[in-house]
Amino acid sequence: FARLYGEGLAYRHETLINWCPGCRTSLSDLEVVATPETGTLWTVRYHFVDESTGLPDPALTISVATTRPETILGDTGVAVHPEDPRYARMVGRRVRIPFVERDVPVIADAVVDVAFGTGAVKITPAHDHDDYATGGRHDLPFVDVLDDGGHISAAGGVYAGLERYAARQRILADLEARGDLVASAPHEMVVGRCQRSHDAVEPRLKTQWFIRTKPLAEAALAATRERRTLILPERFEKVWEHWLTEIRDWNVS
Repeated sequence: FARLYGEGLAYRHETLINWCPGCRTSLSDLEVVATPETGTLWTVRYHFVDESTGLPDPALTISVATTRPETILGDTGVAVHPEDPRYARMVGRRVRIPFVERDVPVIADAVVDVAFGTGAVKITPAHDHDDYATGGRHDLPFVDVLDDGGHISAAGGVYAGLERYAARQRILADLEARGDLVASAPHEMVVGRCQRSHDAVEPRLKTQWFIRTKPLAEAALAATRERRTLILPERFEKVWEHWLTEIRDWNVS
């Protein structure tokens, strides 16, 4: 590690990383096991803010689809596709995030899949890799609502201290009581699980050590492209090329 640091290949940086609440450590990408599971897709209503009164409008809402109701507490935006006519007049308005009473903007971003759920998605930059990038593009705040052990942090208001899945059930019950839980349906999804503990991995905003992989990958690719190193069977050369051209900086777990 000292040699990597001395050569400028190890650095410290705050960004979204894979976090295992069971092991209480960050994980490199290869320590996260992509696990197909049947989950639930919930549809939730957020109320638009009446700009004249500053209060949520009981009648005017936007419905978003989510598989992670517990991260509602960290939402800092709602996104729609810029070419989706259903929401064109809503872009730029504000909605109120329930329970934490945070007013957030409706933004337009091409990352949104108009065919997924309602075509409107919640943006939780501190707890989702895609949302992290979206939040950066639109200068949204990053609100971390989980602690290292997988419990709701103080930023989660009345749910602070609850284990993440207990908080999920409480939030769903509270949404239903408010009349804002619209629907739920089985949903096939891929959950990242820790290679060691099998806990569901949480994307977390953390300051961590990373290894700068590009110079290392370029040296390895040069060796195979110049035929100094051979990949056998040859059909795996394409896999090798994909791994080392798409590689991300390595989080030191």
